[in-house]
Amino acid sequence: MGSCISTKKSPQEKATSCDATRPLESQKSGGQGEGVIDPSASTKSKPGVKVKHQSPWDIERLLTPYRNVSDVLLCLYETQNERLVRKTLSRMPNLWITRPCSMKYVEHLLDRAVSYCLEKSEIDHSISFTDYTMNGETQRILSTGLRKCSKFKINKCTLTPSLSEELCSIIARRTLQSMTLTHVNLQDSEVKLLCEGLRHPDSVLQSLCLDYCGLTTSCCEDLHSLLLTLPSLNFLHLSGNDLQDSGVKRLCEDLKHPRCVLRHVGFSECNLTPAICDDIRAFILSNPSLYHLDLSNNKFQKPGVMRLCDVFRHPDCNLDELRLNNCGQGFFRIKELNSYTVKTPTATNVDLTFTALGDLNIHKICVTLDYPECNLQEMRLEHVCLTFYACKDLCTIIKNRSLLRLDLSHNYLKDPGMMRLRFGLTRPGCVLQELKLVHCKLTSYCGDDLRAIVANPSLIKLDLSRNKLQDSGVKLLCAGLQDARCVLQELRLERCGLTSSCCEDLLSVITNRSLIKLDLSRNNLQDSGVMRLCEGLQRPDCTLQELRLRHCNLTSLGIEYLQNPETHPLTKLDLSCNNMEESAMACSHCIPY
Repeated sequence: MGSCISTKKSPQEKATSCDATRPLESQKSGGQGEGVIDPSASTKSKPGVKVKHQSPWDIERLLTPYRNVSDVLLCLYETQNERLVRKTLSRMPNLWITRPCSMKYVEHLLDRAVSYCLEKSEIDHSISFTDYTMNGETQRILSTGLRKCSKFKINKCTLTPSLSEELCSIIARRTLQSMTLTHVNLQDSEVKLLCEGLRHPDSVLQSLCLDYCGLTTSCCEDLHSLLLTLPSLNFLHLSGNDLQDSGVKRLCEDLKHPRCVLRHVGFSECNLTPAICDDIRAFILSNPSLYHLDLSNNKFQKPGVMRLCDVFRHPDCNLDELRLNNCGQGFFRIKELNSYTVKTPTATNVDLTFTALGDLNIHKICVTLDYPECNLQEMRLEHVCLTFYACKDLCTIIKNRSLLRLDLSHNYLKDPGMMRLRFGLTRPGCVLQELKLVHCKLTSYCGDDLRAIVANPSLIKLDLSRNKLQDSGVKLLCAGLQDARCVLQELRLERCGLTSSCCEDLLSVITNRSLIKLDLSRNNLQDSGVMRLCEGLQRPDCTLQELRLRHCNLTSLGIEYLQNPETHPLTKLDLSCNNMEESAMACSHCIPY
C-alpha cells in the first residue's frame, strides 16, 4: 500500500520514475525525460518532456497491479496525455496514496499529479491517503481533483495548520458519497466547518466516519443537526472519541426522530457509562431503520448491559447486530443472553469477545442455541477462556441449522478440542461457512482432524493462524484440500511455523479448484519455497487470486521473480516486510490487500 519507490538518483534529481519498466525519468537539469503512452493516443505532452511511443505491452506493464499508485500517477502527469490518463484511470477505481519516503520530490509534485489525473478521469474513484502531510497548499491543490471522487479517506495524516475550507468544500458536491477521517486530530472549529459543508443542500453523503479524531462533547452540538438535515446519511461512526454520556445524549435526541434514517451507528470506546443506556435504548426502539449498533469498549458493566439486552424483547426492536464486547457483559446472567437469542427472531449476531465466560457458561448458552426458535447466523467467542472441555458443547452450536460464521480464536482448545470439534463439523447437517481458530494452541497432531474438516462441503473460509501446525500438520491439511468435496475459498496460515519444505505440499493448495485467497505470512518460506509455489501458480488449473507473503524472509531475488506478471495470474499480492536490500523497495512491491 505504500508508495515508496526503489530508485537510485543523485540528490539533485527531484522528479520521479516508474521503477519496473522505467517509462519516465525526468531530471532537474533540462527537465528531459521519456514517457510510455498509447501509440494511438495524442502526442501532446508537458513542455520540456520528450514522449516516446512504445508498444501496447509497455502500457500493460504500466497498468500492472504490482506498480504502486503514486508511481503511475506521477508518470501519467509527466506525459500530460489525457487519453492515456483516462484509459489508465478507468482501470484504477481505488487509489491508495502514501507520501513517498525513498526520494525527494519537487514540492507538491505528487499533489498536482493526483489532482490532474482525477480531473481528467471519466469514472468515479475511491481515494485513500495514509501518513500524508496535508498543509494548506496541498489541500488547495487536491481539492480540485477530489471533487470527482465518490469516496474519500484520510488515515493518520497531518493537517497543517488545519482542515481547510477548500477540502471541506468537496463534501457539498453531489459526487461524494463516503468520507472517512481516522486518527486525525480535529479541532472543534474544524468539525464545525465539516458540518457546514454537510448541511449544504447539494450534499448526498451516505457514510461519515470520524473515528479517533479527538472529538469531545462540545462537537456533538454541531454533529447532532446532521442527522436531520442530511437525509442521505445512513452510516455514522464516531468511535474512539471522548464524547461521554452528555455528548451521546445530545445525539440521541435526533437519533430518535422519525426523519433519521441511520442504519449503521458506531459509538465504540466513547467513554460511556450505564447512565446513557436508557437514551440508547430509546433511540433503538424509535429508529426502525437501525440494524447495526457498535457500543464496544465502554464502561456499561452489569447494569448497562442488562438494560441494553432487554431492548431485544421489545416488538419494535429491528436491530440485527449489537456489539458489546469488552463492556463488562461477563458479569451479567446468562439467562439474559438466552432470552435475547431465543425470543428475538431478528437476532442474527452475538459478540461475546473478552467476556471470560468459561466452560460452564458456554454449556448454558449452547443449550439455548439448540432451540428451533434460534436464528443465530454469527457468533464470536474470542478470548472467553474456553478449554477443550467446552468443545463437546460447541458442537451443539455448530450443528445449528442457521449458524454460518463462528469465531473461537484465542481460546485454549488444543488438539483434544479439535478432535471433538471434528465430530460437529463433519456431520451432514452442518452448514457452517466460516470458522476462525486463531491462536487456539493447535499443533501438527491435529492434522488428521483438519484434513477431515476442510472436506466439509459448506466450509468456504478457514483461519488457522498462530497455531504451531508446522510442515507436518500442513501436509495433512493439504491432503484434505484435494478432497473432491472441498470448496474452501479462503485459507489463512499466518505464523504457523512453516518452512520452505512444506511448499511442495502447498502446491496442492494453490491448484485447488476453489481456493482464491491464501495467507502464508510470517512463515520462513524463503526464496526457494516461494519459487516452488510459483510453479503451481503457473499451472492452468490455478484459480488463486490473492496471496500474502509478509515477513517470509524473501530477498530481492524472490521479490523480482514474483514481480514478473508472467509467473502467476494473481490480482493481489502482499510482499511487504521482507529482507529487501533497500528498505524502500518493500513499499513499492506492496499492493493494497
